[in-house]
Amino acid sequence: MSMKKYRSSYAAQRSLRKQIWGKQFGMMIQGGREKSGRSVEEAARRAGMEPECWQAMEMGKVPAWTELRPIAYAIDVPLNAMCSLVYLCSEAWD
Repeated sequence: MSMKKYRSSYAAQRSLRKQIWGKQFGMMIQGGREKSGRSVEEAARRAGMEPECWQAMEMGKVPAWTELRPIAYAIDVPLNAMCSLVYLCSEAWD
């Protein structure tokens, strides 16, 4: 396999893994929000985010590292549990 094809194949696989783990992260965040009994609007407000941003995150858009603490607070998840989630879904981050 040529290096060009190898790099292209690796990039495609990386993109797919990022999408899959982003979706997994979003599903876990949505589950935590629902377990906490909060609406998207309430969780977003507690995290200092717009509801559209929260919804995008639940759909698989990965937030910045600096947003993890407020997200954990918004859904009453201990920060160490949020860090474990991040570790599990680490393929979603660049």
